[in-house]
Amino acid sequence: MINKLLCLILLSPLQLFAQTLDDLEFGTQETFEVVTWNIENFPKNEPATLQYVLAIIEALDADIIAIQEVQNYQVLEDLDTFLDDYTVYSQSLDRAGLAFIYRHDVVEITSAYELFTQAPEWNNFPRFPMVIEVSYANQDFVIINNHYKCCGNGLLEPEDSWDEETRRFTANVLMKDYIDTNLANAAVFVVGDLNDVLIDPDIHNVFAPFLNDPASYLFADMNIAQGSISNWSFPNWPSHLDHILISNELFELNSMPNAVTQTIKIDAYLQGGFSQYDEYVSDHRPVGIRLPISQTLGSSTNPKTKVIAFPNPIDDVLFFNNLSAGPIHKVTIYNMLGALLEQKVIDHQSQSQIDISHLASGLYMVRFWDGSTVLETLKVVKK
Repeated sequence: MINKLLCLILLSPLQLFAQTLDDLEFGTQETFEVVTWNIENFPKNEPATLQYVLAIIEALDADIIAIQEVQNYQVLEDLDTFLDDYTVYSQSLDRAGLAFIYRHDVVEITSAYELFTQAPEWNNFPRFPMVIEVSYANQDFVIINNHYKCCGNGLLEPEDSWDEETRRFTANVLMKDYIDTNLANAAVFVVGDLNDVLIDPDIHNVFAPFLNDPASYLFADMNIAQGSISNWSFPNWPSHLDHILISNELFELNSMPNAVTQTIKIDAYLQGGFSQYDEYVSDHRPVGIRLPISQTLGSSTNPKTKVIAFPNPIDDVLFFNNLSAGPIHKVTIYNMLGALLEQKVIDHQSQSQIDISHLASGLYMVRFWDGSTVLETLKVVKK
């Protein structure tokens, strides 16, 4: 909840607006959420901006928010004082506006770094892409936060290395090559204000490197880009510029019925609509993805123990090696919604394989038990 002291200092117009934000919902305990939000020269109109942003973050209740256009990092970092459930990560070499806000009770950052910090690559990235590798419900994800070069005339001009579209196109070429080479088996989100539309013709589409590899990458917000102008993320110059790209390790989750990617129209919850939102918060609406992964699925009572399962992806038989001190008495298999699909008692400790040929292709969570204690929870892919 918002710090009580902050509640006392809120201006009366914002007290009215904060009540309407009570109706705004996005995050749940049964899903994992990543939101991208260009917060436009934060704090745009302080002190009111800080009050709005605090209330909006609380209302969104998202697990991870990737922020662009931070102007005053100190004010952003002060959010930690008022947000009980969130931590701000803003360490950067160039402090060029990127940051993350994450739910520290369910998200653990295991690694953080920046990409393309050296010439000549940085010519195509005016802000160094900020990467966090995180653990959520014993699953690992990589989130790459970007803010690409703005502007241009809509035409790719490859002969001009300083052409805005060419710089964005080259940034996508470099980004894809980095992921293909270094994160080939990781569940990756590429998010941010990418400053171009997804629906340009291929010859001028800066996202062609990703769009032309549909087996490996998918823009989860493509339906927004192809849909009604009312749902686009940048209403002032009507366009959809804020995107969420996912790698194929996330396709199965994204295809589930309760997976959602949407523009979060915060302005709809303000009495003054978009003009009020634009004046005090940002000219960009956030865009979020919500995937069905329970916060509690995969929590281990003894994280020091370890079971190795292989191969992954699996054909028909899952093999496992027990590296823990205790024996394995039971194996349980869940779908990514947390529903128990199968339970197998291990009668002999020499037994080290499970036939899963009857399961459909997809993503599963496998738990290995020593009595009532979870030794390990692993994510596996069934071919």
